[in-house]
Amino acid sequence: MAFKPSKPKPFTYICILFLIALLFFITDTLRELHSEFQKGVTNYPRLVNNPKWFEFIEQEKRDESINIGSVNFDGMIIMDGLRTKVKMVRVDFNPVEEDKVLWSDLFPEWIDENSPSNCPELPMPKFEDYQELDVVVAGVPCDQDDTVPLLSWVYKPELRRIKQKVLMPVGSCQLVPPFAQSVSGEELWRRNSDMIHKYNIQQPREAYVTALHSSEAYVCGAIVLAQSIILSNSTKDLVLLADDHISQKSLEGLRSAGWKIKRIQRIRSPHSKKEAYNEWNYSKLRIWQLKEYDKVMFIDSDLIVTKNLDEFFIYPQLSAVGNDKHIFNSGLMLVEPSECTFKTLMKKRFVVGSYNGGDQGFLNEMFPWWHRLPARLNHLKFFSSIHDYNHQMPQDMYTIHYLGLKPWMCYKDYDCNWDKTEFQHFASDSANEKWWHVYDTMPKKLRKYCSLTPQMDARIQKYRNRAKNASFPDGHWKIKIKDPRRILM
Repeated sequence: MAFKPSKPKPFTYICILFLIALLFFITDTLRELHSEFQKGVTNYPRLVNNPKWFEFIEQEKRDESINIGSVNFDGMIIMDGLRTKVKMVRVDFNPVEEDKVLWSDLFPEWIDENSPSNCPELPMPKFEDYQELDVVVAGVPCDQDDTVPLLSWVYKPELRRIKQKVLMPVGSCQLVPPFAQSVSGEELWRRNSDMIHKYNIQQPREAYVTALHSSEAYVCGAIVLAQSIILSNSTKDLVLLADDHISQKSLEGLRSAGWKIKRIQRIRSPHSKKEAYNEWNYSKLRIWQLKEYDKVMFIDSDLIVTKNLDEFFIYPQLSAVGNDKHIFNSGLMLVEPSECTFKTLMKKRFVVGSYNGGDQGFLNEMFPWWHRLPARLNHLKFFSSIHDYNHQMPQDMYTIHYLGLKPWMCYKDYDCNWDKTEFQHFASDSANEKWWHVYDTMPKKLRKYCSLTPQMDARIQKYRNRAKNASFPDGHWKIKIKDPRRILM
């Protein structure tokens, strides 16, 4: 619900009320379209006996009549003894005509990012019909097994954030609007300084976040990731979630790299196989517990940042890059921390499946309405042809996501993915060079966390010899190894 002061009725507040109602409608429409949310019967709450939110609004209005707009309520709202003071107005949203808008229209498998694209239009109510509303009350769908018949909130909304959400496409059928790509979040705050002061809105608290759990295999990657973010001149905090498998020695290096460490208990992926690579990937869900931040951009530790990403914090949850078909890649995603959301994810993890057994499959089921960021924000190091031995990386990317064998698991001299036939789709010497360039800019005291162990060297040599014996045509097995880490083994 939203409220406004008793006198006068400014146009701005009416806009806020209307936009909130619009958000609830879009959310409900998307839930109906998505098959996973069509199981069972949806129950809408029925308000009785002067709910607390109404008492709050009544205090603001005092002796005046109250005009209430209702959205998504199955039945009338009842206020005991107050019928003469209350005028109920149903906010009408016309349903989408059957077969006019399909789920595949809102979330297509692929879009051309270089050509203009638009999402289907949804019918919206006429604003001028509801200018006299004081309050908008929206019913939130509840599961059948919920024991609490009604949860109610009273919001003092921020018009800037409400507008932002409404301007987002209703699906991944187009890229997020260009308004935020040309104006940074900080610049928007400066332009709206009067509103910020008037409504006592705080500067947004934002951070980059990564997570390490179960082993120390990615400690080096996290240190280099931090260095790459620092090199991009970011102004955001760096937060690393670490479970008890990360040693104090490694934590010292991570802190020195710039990470603020937050200890966590890892979370098992209920749909993964035992000892699989993604068995504990649900630990990533703890990013929603970072309530000290308004927004966080999660980045996996096998990425590096090549251009400043700070401006993209302006987008709402959940913003990510497409992965395959209609799903997004969870290696980089913008989320809004919330303990309520975290508890919901924990509750649903046993009953909602995951196509890959890990966090990405689960999150795509839980957030079917996601906002599409440009692919260059999470550029996957993947090449469809293995016969192109250059595999050059594009120049305009913001990050590189290192699929396959990770750079610190290879020699500096070339990408060792070339030495395994099944991994050659992930091979790129130019990408390998970019990662090692970031490594070379780090203080020497941090480089020891990326040392080459005898086990790593033996594995590289094994596949290098196999490539030599098979005379792989790319010829990387012929390169003379000069990686100085071998001397320090």
